[in-house]
Order: sequence, then structure tokens, then C-alpha cells
Amino acid sequence: MLRLDAALKTKLQNTLAPLTLQTYDGSGETTHPDIVDFHPGTFNGYRFWMVNTPYTNLDSAVENPSVWASHDGLTWVVPAGLTNPIAPKPVGASDYNSDTAMVYDPNIQKLRVYYRQSVGAQEHTRMLESSNGITWTGDANVIDHGGLDNVSPQVYIKPDGSYVMWTFRNGGCGGVFNGMYKYTSADGVTWDSGTQVNIWGYGSRRPWHFNIKPYGNRFVGVVGTHTGDCTSNQKVFLMQSTNLEGTDFFISEQPMVVPGGSQSWDSTNLYQSCLLHTPEGWRLWYTGRYDNGSVNVTKMGHILMPSLNRRTPRAAGTSLNFNGSTQYVRITHAAPINVGAVGQSYWASLWFRTPHQTTALSLLEKWFAGSGAYPLAIRTDTLGRITAKIYDGTNNPSALTNISFLDGRWHNLVFVRDTSADKLYLYVDGVMEKSVTDSTTASCVNSNDLMIGARNTSTAFYRGLLKNVRLGTGAPSPSDVAALFRKGTVPSGLVGEWLFDEGSGTTANDTSGNANNGVITGATYSTHSPFGVRSVAGTRTRTGDPLSILDTFTRADNAAALGTTESGNKVWNSVNGTWAVLSNKARVSSATSNSCVVVDSGTPDVDITVVMDTYGTGSSESAIYFRVVDVDNCFRLIRSGTSFILQRRRLAANTNLGTTTETFANGDTWRVVVRGSIIKCYLNGVLKISKADPHFNAITNHGFGGGSATGITTARFDGVAILSSRAAETRIAV
Repeated sequence: MLRLDAALKTKLQNTLAPLTLQTYDGSGETTHPDIVDFHPGTFNGYRFWMVNTPYTNLDSAVENPSVWASHDGLTWVVPAGLTNPIAPKPVGASDYNSDTAMVYDPNIQKLRVYYRQSVGAQEHTRMLESSNGITWTGDANVIDHGGLDNVSPQVYIKPDGSYVMWTFRNGGCGGVFNGMYKYTSADGVTWDSGTQVNIWGYGSRRPWHFNIKPYGNRFVGVVGTHTGDCTSNQKVFLMQSTNLEGTDFFISEQPMVVPGGSQSWDSTNLYQSCLLHTPEGWRLWYTGRYDNGSVNVTKMGHILMPSLNRRTPRAAGTSLNFNGSTQYVRITHAAPINVGAVGQSYWASLWFRTPHQTTALSLLEKWFAGSGAYPLAIRTDTLGRITAKIYDGTNNPSALTNISFLDGRWHNLVFVRDTSADKLYLYVDGVMEKSVTDSTTASCVNSNDLMIGARNTSTAFYRGLLKNVRLGTGAPSPSDVAALFRKGTVPSGLVGEWLFDEGSGTTANDTSGNANNGVITGATYSTHSPFGVRSVAGTRTRTGDPLSILDTFTRADNAAALGTTESGNKVWNSVNGTWAVLSNKARVSSATSNSCVVVDSGTPDVDITVVMDTYGTGSSESAIYFRVVDVDNCFRLIRSGTSFILQRRRLAANTNLGTTTETFANGDTWRVVVRGSIIKCYLNGVLKISKADPHFNAITNHGFGGGSATGITTARFDGVAILSSRAAETRIAV
């Protein structure tokens, strides 16, 4: 998953003046923007195309869809030959149009505009389309919502050409929020009846209008929320999903944009906005309104956000990999780490990378269950959100992020207890994600050991990678936390530091100067690091640099391991089963169900080729495995009898994503090309399966294996090639 720029999680400076648009009613007032960026190309000569509506003095009669084009996103024009609005007002005096969305469908090479229409008590979503942006046709209802108030349609076209739409259901401008709904369609015209999806984080505020776009393997966008009246004091918040299925969304705690100062053009209210990731950076087009007591003026501003994610290069080092069942680091209780006294401020920080989980897991705790007060318990919940707690025996304040970090990416976490402000702060990637009141009144001190990766020695085991765990006294400022994330500048008051840079052994050295070393139980060292990846040879490369991993297993027989690849210098790691080299072929010498072997390529996007020298007996005996978290959570392309099957394994359950019937023969060449959420599967050079699936998008382990424990022992594998996405681009355009 692509890392969100920290700029999106900070309060932005309002633009001083709005953009100028010549609306069809002559007012220049506008709202409901949605924008398509055709970079690096254009559509009918323009890079940007936008749909919006006028909203002159809050008059819904002029709230009709209008289309604009721009070369830079700042100067907008009505293209020659186009007459706005592209859809007229409905005939009833109180009937009106409103909320708009725009998408481009590359399969039919047309822009499509969706918009909301209210006719009497009936709500509709309508759609029209254009092959040139000038002539718009086909204006018709595509969803009839009945009397349900469905606002702010947002539309996404999936890689397979099907459509998804989301709306909010609200009881009118001042009504209660009734949830977020998802609709699906094969063609963007005929839609299902919709299902409710999850949205968290809005608290006592009411979501009203939103805008989301795909980014990596999730949706990112903005939402306006209000406290009971959508016409005043709306603020714009960051909104994002946990995946591209669009079933779980989170709203940030802190607003991105709030109404401007007195007499500014956006001082009264903010409304629907549009957020895009562009080569120039993140760009926000937001709607603001000014009310002088006699007239309301609604216009659109633009903010270009400079990146806050640039970090000073640092040595890569190593990290510790925890298996989620038996592994941890234990640091004996000692005076320097005995934090939690009444009135004492302190902090903790670490880097974490969590690809998958099903239960709440412990990152860092100074608490053994049942032992009373504790000064620190940092965990992830089942959704991948971060929680930090302290306890004085009576009061148990807890900070919980609104956003999930279950994305397989490295994140920097900082927890701060600031007794001068009576606050607990939780930061991720240099930005405050949550603050809560510290309600403790007594001491949180205990004599428990400090545990990394487990609650004690028998529960809440963490699954993933950890690095640079630190504990300190005092309360770092927000700028101190940002400097730790971007530059590695350690805040003052350090009392414990475990970097996990040893690379081997069972001792985690305390480099704070207090020599309170930890004992590593089971956890293994990894070359993955938030600062890069160190190769087997010891030279540092950036994660995602091109790799060419080639292996024909032309080496001495080895009954216990496959050894190191001939090109790429990568070690084959058995995920399940005992793998061996026999007669210059790879095989399983001792198999279990779903035996597989992988290398860590350093990139999730790969072009994998495997020659199936000899198919095993039985079924489900030969497979390419890719994006392997573990044997129960991965993708695989597998043969089962005469079936060629692309499967996703999640929590040990198989989901068939695509199946074809084939005639197999020894010596077949299998190939998988995966980039982002797109997966393409080939047999002997012929494309057989093409699917999109957002799971495991950051996992970098790939290899081969089988399914059946009995069949795979007679299978032989040869000619394995694993290329990174950059190298793969020279072989195939996906």
C-alpha cells in the first residue's frame, strides 16, 4: 500500500481567494466538484475535466450539472460547443438536481456524469455520457432510491470494467446520518439495490458530502461533516478505506480544512470537495461559502499540498520478524524504564509493519495481565487500528486511531503521555492521529518487565516486523515527533533503545547507554527496514529496486534446502515442507498440505515464470505462490486435475478468483504477472486468467509449491524467474 503523505493529516492553510468560473447563470458560484485527471495525456485537448453545479445564494433551482475543462486545474473554461447545464432542472417547482460525480470509462472511451435528482419525495441517481465532453446524451435514471435521501454519489470503475458506487443516506440537511451504501453494476447503467458498508470516526459530527478516489490498494478522499445543520460550520476531513473492496472506511480525527477567518470568502461553511493525487502532489479543490447576513456566496478554492513525507536517508539496519504465536522480546524491569509515576510525562516509539492479523496484538507493553496498574500498553486491534492505554488501578484512558494500518507498510508510531496537558497523544508517521484526556489520578508504576511483541510470555503475540523501539521521559512536541519520523532525530529523555540491528543472536542490545538488554525468544532477523532493504551481500538497495532472481537449480544435490538463487543472490525459504535439490531440479522431500518455498524479492509487483518440469501424481500438486504472508494467507496459481485456478488463500480458506480448463503436459511454462491489484496468469505464453484483487498488496515473498501433500512429492520444478515490476516492464505491458 502506498504511504499517505503526512500533509493529508495536517490542518491546511485556506487559500486566500477562490477560483474564477463563469457559470451558466452568471453568478460564478459553484459547488459539488468532481474532477478527472488524464495526465500524462488529455481528453479532447484538455488534461482536467470537471463536473459541478452552481449554487447561487443557496438556490437549488440552478443546482444543475455543468461541465468544465482545464489545462492546469486552476483556469477552467467551458469548451467550445458545450452549453451548460448538461441536464436541466426537473419541472416541479420544488424539484431539483444536485450532487455530481464524473468518471472516464476507457472501455467505451466516454466520460460519464452521475448526479442526484429529487422529484417530490422521490430520490434518483441519474447518468449521462459523452465521447467528447461536448455532446452529452442518455440522461436517465439509473437508480431509484424511493423516499431514501441518497446524497453525494461516488463512482469507481474496477480494472475488470465493472462499476461501484457509494452514497450517504441522510435525513436531509439537518437530519441524522443513516449510513454509507455501496452499489455494484456490470456496465454502470443497471445497478443492484445496494448494501450498507462500515464507516467509522465521525463521532458526534454528521457526514454530509464526500469524494473518494483509488490510491494504491485503498480509496482516499475527503468528507464534509457538520454538527446538525449542513449550511454552517462544515469542516473537511480526510477519509480513506482499508482496501479496494470499499467496505470499511475511516474518517480522520483532525480536520484538513476548516472555515476561514472572519470576512474571508470561505468563512461560513465548507461543502463538497475533491481530492486528487497528481504528479504535482496532492491537490484539493474545496467549496467554501460566505454569508454576510443578506446573501450567501459559494465558490471553489484550490490547495496544492507540499510533501511532508520526505525523510533523511539512514542506514537500513535489520528488523525483527515475529510469527504471531510464540515470539517476543523481554526486557527485565529496571529503574531507568520504571515510568508511570504521578505527574511524570513519558513517551515510547517504534517502527512497525503489519501485513495481516485476526485478533488484537501487542506491540509494546509493561503489563502482565492481572497485575494491576500499568504505564504502557500499545496494541493493534482486529481492524489494524492502533490503541495505547495506561491504567492507575481505577482509571484506564485509551487512545485509538480512526485509521487502520493493516497495510503491510512500515509506519512510525509515537505515544506521548503529557501530564502538563493531562493528555495522551498517539502519532503515526509524524502526525497526531488521536488525543484523549489522561484521566488517571494515581500511579501507573509497576515492576513488570517490558515486553515487545507480546502482552506477557503467553498471549497477544504480534505478527509482523518491528524496529527501533524506544522509551523516554518527558513530553516531545509535535515538531519533535515529526523530526523523529523524517530525520531520525531522537527526542530528549531517552531511557531505553532497542534497534534490532544485531542481525543475529538472541540479545537485543540497549543502545540508550543504560545497557538494559533484552532477550529475544524465537523472533528472527529480517533485512526489511523502514529505511531500505539490505541485500544478502550486505549492500543497501531501496525497496522496489529492480531485481532479477533466476534459478535453474544447477548445483549439487541437497536433501534439506534449495540454497541460494543463481542470480539475485536470494535464499529460498521454506514456508511449508522440506525442500530439496535433486538432479538439478527443485522438489519436496517431505511434504505437508500446501507446501511452498519462497524468496523475498523486496517488491510486491513481480513477473514470475516457473517451468513445471514434471507434474506430480494426483491433483493440486503444482503451483506458483505469490504475495505470501504465510501458507494460510497468500495467492497461488494451481493445477487441480484439468483446472488452471487462480486462488486467494485467506485465513486458510480458498477463494477461486478465476478458472480455466486446460490440457497439461510436463515441461509447461507457467507465468504470473502481478502489478498493483491486477493479476494476469499465463500457460505456455497464452493469457488464461486476468483478475483484480487488492489483498496482500505490500507482501514481497514469491515462489512455488503445491496443494496436495501426496501429489507434490513427485513434482519437479525448474527454470524459475522472478523479476521486479521495473524489470518486468521490459518483458510485458500488463
